[in-house]
Amino acid sequence: MALRDQVHRLCDEARTVLLPQQHDLDVQALERTFVIRANDGFVECFATKLIAAVAGQAPGVRLRFAPKPSKDAAPLREGMIDLEIGVRGASAP
Repeated sequence: MALRDQVHRLCDEARTVLLPQQHDLDVQALERTFVIRANDGFVECFATKLIAAVAGQAPGVRLRFAPKPSKDAAPLREGMIDLEIGVRGASAP
């Protein structure tokens, strides 16, 4: 009982740290290149529409598609790519 208030405060602080922060992102002003790693089938089916949608909402954003020769998650972990699209393997987080 003596620790109850302190534990309650710590839990509240932990929730605050773990909850996503609210940011007012102005996508119209965003200027950035995002690297997306996906297989050829995804790029063929969705890249054109995805690029058009992004261009309409965020004209300063560029999408660069990188080949996906393997399921190695290292490029994602190391920050070489921003998004990987595919089937999650046993070794990928």
